[in-house]
Amino acid sequence: MFGVWSAIVSISSGMGPFVSGILVQTFGWRSIFIINLPIGIIGIFMAYCMISPSTRQHIKLNLFNHALGIITLASLAFSLIEGPSYGWISPQIVEGFSITIIAASLFVIAEHSSKQPIIPFSLFHDRQFSSANIIGFLINFSLFGGIFMFSLFLQYARNASPFLAGIQLLPMMAVFVFGNLLFAKLTTRFGSKSPLLISLLIASFGSFLLTFISPNIPYWLLATIYAIINFSIGVSVPAMTTIVMQAAGHEHGNIAGATLNVNRQVGALVGVAIMGSTLTQSSSWYIGTSHGFFAMGVCYFIGCLLVQCFMKND
Repeated sequence: MFGVWSAIVSISSGMGPFVSGILVQTFGWRSIFIINLPIGIIGIFMAYCMISPSTRQHIKLNLFNHALGIITLASLAFSLIEGPSYGWISPQIVEGFSITIIAASLFVIAEHSSKQPIIPFSLFHDRQFSSANIIGFLINFSLFGGIFMFSLFLQYARNASPFLAGIQLLPMMAVFVFGNLLFAKLTTRFGSKSPLLISLLIASFGSFLLTFISPNIPYWLLATIYAIINFSIGVSVPAMTTIVMQAAGHEHGNIAGATLNVNRQVGALVGVAIMGSTLTQSSSWYIGTSHGFFAMGVCYFIGCLLVQCFMKND
């Protein structure tokens, strides 16, 4: 089930760079935000008409803790996105990070003292749950940071138009679907740990290979190596999700899924910000991209270590 769900998500992720390339080329960069409006409306309509109501639990909504969480993520997003523009030691960015630290600290304190916390911290006592969430952060850091970095590389180092860059990214993104679907067969035979470990190891090795990127490397070779990386991550994402849900159990399944998604979204945010900053501060696009792939390789390798040390095979 997780493999099929991940495959459906991967189709939309794979189409994103392609469709956005067409929109930017034709209507300008603002159009990539406008398209979210009809998609959101369709999503709300489908959810209302097609999803059966779940069993309700009489739990009081903790508005204060939610507000602290929103402030934490909003200030972090602002600081990371605007850091390269304002300067990392500018008053605006220092204040932004300060608000992030204060709000996050208050959130943790409030959660510990709450009778109905948003995230039961007892879940993090499980090493598999904690490790899988860290891996989720690292995967999205590398995945979305890498896509952002490589799309800019194609446009500015290889002089591709936004439309052509979207076309060139398409085969590298399409392989996610096949990796997601392969997961179902692999996990039936080997469990979740081994596919996750091997896929992260392959992704790490491929990322380190791309650190040798140069003007002489043909597109087909870059695309092949990057496609292998993304295919491997296509296997690892449903494996990671399965481990999280099994560790949390049925009682905390919804909270576990939400926690993993938050960690992955924050990882994507940090990845895009760091990769963007790395590119803008490097002396050339090739050097900056090489540094970015090295960071991806390190993140995937850390994921391998976490899997090997803290996860059990189911």
